[in-house]
Amino acid sequence: MISLQRFSSIAELHLSRVRFRNLQQFGDLVCALPRLGTLRLRNIMGLESRSDTVALGRRTTVSVLSNFELYFGEYYNAALPALTSWIGAALPNNTLTNISVDGGYSEITQWTTSMNQLLRAAGQSLRSIHIDNMCIRSQERRPQGAPFIPGFIPVTEVPIDRLLNFVHNTHLRSISLDLVYKEGAHRAVFNGWLPWLLSHISSGELTDIEVYIPDLTACNDILARGGMPEICNSVGFSEIDAIISTPQFERLQHVRFLFDLEEVHWWIDGDDIAVDHNIHPIFWTETRRILATKIFNGIREHMPLTHARGILSLERC
Repeated sequence: MISLQRFSSIAELHLSRVRFRNLQQFGDLVCALPRLGTLRLRNIMGLESRSDTVALGRRTTVSVLSNFELYFGEYYNAALPALTSWIGAALPNNTLTNISVDGGYSEITQWTTSMNQLLRAAGQSLRSIHIDNMCIRSQERRPQGAPFIPGFIPVTEVPIDRLLNFVHNTHLRSISLDLVYKEGAHRAVFNGWLPWLLSHISSGELTDIEVYIPDLTACNDILARGGMPEICNSVGFSEIDAIISTPQFERLQHVRFLFDLEEVHWWIDGDDIAVDHNIHPIFWTETRRILATKIFNGIREHMPLTHARGILSLERC
């Protein structure tokens, strides 16, 4: 590994598909840059160290790191425990203000423990969190008996350490989530995960919430059972509305939901209309417009308090 100690003015470092000999080599590289404020890692290998990562982190500290971006992919998450443990120990001053993590379509329960280590390391300094490409297996759902607003039926238990924990991030201002669908998995959006997460945010400074929901209509069994009301109940829009209407969230300025309606199977006014790419483009475009209107009206009905505040944004992408 080329020594970068002479490049002491480097403020931003991007590493992609790099294989290190061990975690210590990675730590030595990063900590050789005293002004490093932004660190971006993509599919980093060789960090699966069994050494004492906490002790190693204390020997090599990062003093000004404020932006951390991590993409690990489904087949590169073996290094996560050692990496996040090292970062937690190497940040004695809790300098992280922005965290962006892309799970690369991996199951969220495989990396929540590591993610929580990162959130704990950021602590009160964290202002913005962006999480992409996460999904949950169909049996991994909101914990039975978790503190929650009545009306949402509790389902299969999940150990608390499998859920993201924002209790240490008391000054969090922005949260952005991409709830991805994966073959053989159950999207987090359809099992109460989102309202559960929002109900466990400790910050009273949150101003922005953004949630991207790809292909809302992929779960045709949910649609067939009850259409739009069933979708809203499954997502928990009414619960979300009640949670973010409490005094804790009075600083909210934007609540934004983005929907992908690329593949559509929907019920419109009692008629089962199946749409695919073989249909005439004009009909395809018009049907998606009707669907978007139907979806958005249904969500507004389930989120009257947020809608009345003028902070609810529903968009089709």
